[in-house]
Amino acid sequence: MSHTIEQHRRRAPMWVYEKNYRLLLRWLPFGREALPGQRAEAVHGTDRVTVRLVENSPYTQVVELRHDFGTASSFLQAVEFHVRLYHDARVAEVIRYQDQRRLRGRYAYPNARMFHPDEKRQTNLLLHDWLDLLRPMSFDIDEACPQAC
Repeated sequence: MSHTIEQHRRRAPMWVYEKNYRLLLRWLPFGREALPGQRAEAVHGTDRVTVRLVENSPYTQVVELRHDFGTASSFLQAVEFHVRLYHDARVAEVIRYQDQRRLRGRYAYPNARMFHPDEKRQTNLLLHDWLDLLRPMSFDIDEACPQAC
């Protein structure tokens, strides 16, 4: 029997949350003692990635990640995630995406908003792919600064 990646992913469904946590640690320019409202920006060409600390507690942080494409096209809107990092468990989950709050684990299908049956998992996979896409880019993240930057 062959051991494919897909079989491994079905057996260990938490891999995406663990990997997102590790990838996000690269993009958090401020430490765990940072104050809410601190943010940093990374620019690559016309793309701008903003990381803002929304909430900070002893074991968790909520960060807002926003990717503005900087093009004149109205077809591309900014990508925005709110992600909660659980430092004690070393996992990260999307809690809000493009103004969609409180993603449920399962949705009946079809549904009025046409969410995928496992919309929450798909959103976390999208975050994984997005962070993986940013990894090889040479973003220079500025020093963390107050919200007024």
